[in-house]
Amino acid sequence: MFRFKRLIFLVFTSVVFNNCANEADFITVSSPSKINTLDVTLENGIILYNVNHGSKKIILPSQLGFKFKSGQSLLNAFKIVDVKFAEFDETWDQPWGEVKTIHNNYQECTISLISENNTNNQLDLILRAYDDGVAFRYHVKKLGNREKVIISDEVTEFNIASNAESWWIKSYHPNRYEQLYTQSPISEIDTVHTPLTMRFKDGTHLSIHEASLINYSSMQIANRNSTKLYCDLAPWSNGDKVRTSIPFMTPWRTIKIADSATDLLSSYLTLNCNEPNKLGNVSWIKPTKYIGIWWGMIIGKWTWGEGFRHGATMERSKKYIDFAAENGFDEVLIEGTSAGFTGLFPGDTVTTSFTKTTLDFDLESVQNYAKSKGISLQAYHETSASTRNYLAQIDDAFSLLQDLEIQKVKIGHVGNMMDKTEYHYGQHGVNYYRKVLEKAVEYQIAVNFHEPIKDTGERRTFPNMLTREGARGMEYNAWGNGGNPVSHTTILPFTRMLESPMDFTPGIFDLLYQKLDSDISNQFPVKITLIDQGNGYSNVRFKGGESFWQTKPMSMAFNKKGKDSIYVWSITEMMKPGKWEWGITAHDVASDNNDVWLPDLLNLNNRIVTISKKGKVSGETSITIPNQGFDARERQTASKEDMESIGSNVFGKTQRVNTTLTKQLAYYLIFYSPIQMAADFIENYKDQPLFQFIKDVPVDWKKTCYINGEIGEFITTARKDSASDDWYLGSITNEKARDFSISLDFLDKEKKYIATIYKDGQDAHWDKNPADYVIEEILLDKSDNLHLKLASGGGTVVRFKPIE
Repeated sequence: MFRFKRLIFLVFTSVVFNNCANEADFITVSSPSKINTLDVTLENGIILYNVNHGSKKIILPSQLGFKFKSGQSLLNAFKIVDVKFAEFDETWDQPWGEVKTIHNNYQECTISLISENNTNNQLDLILRAYDDGVAFRYHVKKLGNREKVIISDEVTEFNIASNAESWWIKSYHPNRYEQLYTQSPISEIDTVHTPLTMRFKDGTHLSIHEASLINYSSMQIANRNSTKLYCDLAPWSNGDKVRTSIPFMTPWRTIKIADSATDLLSSYLTLNCNEPNKLGNVSWIKPTKYIGIWWGMIIGKWTWGEGFRHGATMERSKKYIDFAAENGFDEVLIEGTSAGFTGLFPGDTVTTSFTKTTLDFDLESVQNYAKSKGISLQAYHETSASTRNYLAQIDDAFSLLQDLEIQKVKIGHVGNMMDKTEYHYGQHGVNYYRKVLEKAVEYQIAVNFHEPIKDTGERRTFPNMLTREGARGMEYNAWGNGGNPVSHTTILPFTRMLESPMDFTPGIFDLLYQKLDSDISNQFPVKITLIDQGNGYSNVRFKGGESFWQTKPMSMAFNKKGKDSIYVWSITEMMKPGKWEWGITAHDVASDNNDVWLPDLLNLNNRIVTISKKGKVSGETSITIPNQGFDARERQTASKEDMESIGSNVFGKTQRVNTTLTKQLAYYLIFYSPIQMAADFIENYKDQPLFQFIKDVPVDWKKTCYINGEIGEFITTARKDSASDDWYLGSITNEKARDFSISLDFLDKEKKYIATIYKDGQDAHWDKNPADYVIEEILLDKSDNLHLKLASGGGTVVRFKPIE
């Protein structure tokens, strides 16, 4: 349970106003240390607010109010009738988290207003000033005689005092929050999701977000080609923004303010704006580490659906359970067990069952086997964004998990829109996610949402809300377009992950996907050949459905240059029995197109090869491309470099993970989540010394210290285990190699530590040499400095274990 460590001290003062509406009223609420001030003025009946950080202007006068679909508004002709001030000071304990104890200290002001034109229009503004930012919310108490209203616009402005640099992702995008961040001045942003992080020229950092999002639409931030930003509410499919009843409260509009990027990370303002734990005893909620039958589907080796490549087999499930039990993991996630699943993007009707399994899988039997090994399964429910189908089954599904003693469920919502029509972050989605969360409480189930609504701090009230996705995670490295750029993970901590756990799924060791075919049981060699009759293609790559269209370079087997040039390329692929589509892509020197799909040149469909259960190969295993007219004239216009590349594979990249090995380890400390996955195939962890760190690193913390960091550049974080005196440190960088001298003053007094360091090797480089690493042990204490040398795209982790 939450434990309050400091008495709450409240002081109320009340002032009654009888001013005329055209007189200016000025009210200030200051943070406890007076560093932040939130001012509200009433000018000609219009509500304006501004924010200062010390002497620095942060938010210039910005309007507040509402417009309603009925034509009514709460915008002007206001007068203040009452003002109440209060102080609040407490510390509270998290049942799990990145820190154990959080200080909640603020000054609050409630301003009561009525409309001079209609005294039945009544609005309270509730303002809070913290030392790490400000927050405000609306309490609409009356709107004429209406009981139900539809909000057409929330007129909340954020008039930023300077054209700050910002990091943002676009809203209303088909990929929801799963995008790469854009860096630009505030004046150039699109309509964007929150948190919206920005940095002033003097190093002041802001993050605009919201807290306690309940029965309302998510707030996006819109821009009209200036530094004045506007609240944008995600609409229902008919254009309504919010459908609600009078009285209602909005979410908190929050503005974190910090003097540095690391101070921004240390703020818990969002959590403090949420209600305390309402579940009571939550000892049943336990942070865990897990492995899973997942990466094989993401990378394309296995399938979610039934068939001979089905990932969720009984044999494989028990193999993963054995590995988890032997290596200290708590759970095994097994995806692809639901009967009726027809794919991640089904048609108009979703038929997935959450109580029945595929014919080749027995959930009860596998869970009993897991329990016999002292661990549990983690359930997977892929809703395909069909809220109707899921809510119709949710009681039966959660009751089944409770009966089987499965306490965690990953719930996916793949799809551009909820139920084909509504945004994941509109009011429909917000209410759906809250309903699922509350239903999970009834059955003592903890939740991991994928394709979620953004985090607004509800884990304080519902500690069973463990983690969520909501950004481009590890899976994007398995797909095309180069995966996640090296700098992507140095942006996430300062944006998406502010106070917000993420199920990033780190721990991939096969960075170059060289071992996808290492499991060759029931696989047979198939030689694929390209015969190029004089076109001089280079960068020739095989892609096939058997390996989820992974790009694989082909080798030149033969060439004959001259008048009738011939180039023969080949690759031998290990393939399982089945019917497989395939094709070849290449660089065409004549057109300078590096991605020519060769079957298209002959107006052919993808080629098909069939492998029998006994390994007999039939169908098409070669493509011959006649000369496409690359004549002497075209050769004369081609560059020297192009001509030299004919018949070679000198450029072009395949899919891969853009990190060093030790950067994968650092993610367990940089990206906080109370459940952490070791995401790779278990075969890639065997006989790998780095795996020891994944086994050792905790997932629940007593303290967290942010040592250094700049958005998109680097970050170093130290955390103390909640269950021991061990400390851990992780550091990552972008493409730039770095040297840091880290003070160890965060370590405990009068203790010496054995520091086990996992670091980039001397020649490590995320692109050229990602597997180079060194493990060493040294003795250190609080008075020491630790030298860190990070390779390009690299990282370092350290475990500090006290000497007994």
